[in-house]
Amino acid sequence: MATVRRTIKQPVGDPTAPMNDKFEEMRKEDSRLIKGIFQDNEVKGGNRHFFFRKWKGDKVQEYKLYDGQEYELPLAVVKHLNSGCAVEQHSYLLGPDGKHLKTGRKEHRFSFKTHEYL
Repeated sequence: MATVRRTIKQPVGDPTAPMNDKFEEMRKEDSRLIKGIFQDNEVKGGNRHFFFRKWKGDKVQEYKLYDGQEYELPLAVVKHLNSGCAVEQHSYLLGPDGKHLKTGRKEHRFSFKTHEYL
């Protein structure tokens, strides 16, 4: 039995153009500068040195932040500090049916306090 193959024609123009525009909007939003205070929740008075790049094609940026100092950082870095730098703390409880229940919570290592609404 012979199989029938059909070719699907690609639309004329650049099919990724709307997506590229969307990525450029997100990239532009992530590069917006936010003013705030860096807090190191692990070592009071400490500092953190790290490298960061979110989007392909961007340069890798070096950051050295000191606890309690005010900085103006890109939104992508602020989001990373506030949500990406956390350690999960696990604990186990004995449930009513005698089985162990795993509980957990995130403990944030750093935070960036700002007065702006993100």
